[in-house]
Amino acid sequence: MENTSEVMVIEDTEAIRTLKEAVNGAEKKRGIVNMEDPEFKIEFEKVTYFLWINEKSGVIMNAKDTHTIYTLSESSTKQVNELILEFKT
Repeated sequence: MENTSEVMVIEDTEAIRTLKEAVNGAEKKRGIVNMEDPEFKIEFEKVTYFLWINEKSGVIMNAKDTHTIYTLSESSTKQVNELILEFKT
């Protein structure tokens, strides 16, 4: 994974709730996974997730299980994108 110097620390409880709901509601996809370096790394509750996201879809992966990905729902993708934009500005 490429090391970047930009770190977003999110302490807002509503934003954290939104991220947790996105992770918990993601659909599990098993199989061999060949992914590019993740765009984001999310850490909460002592678990690290990798996140790939664009305007239409989002994928997360538990850093300890690189053989399983989880796809975000359309609404979760939209909410997470909004959070990223909000905290990057």
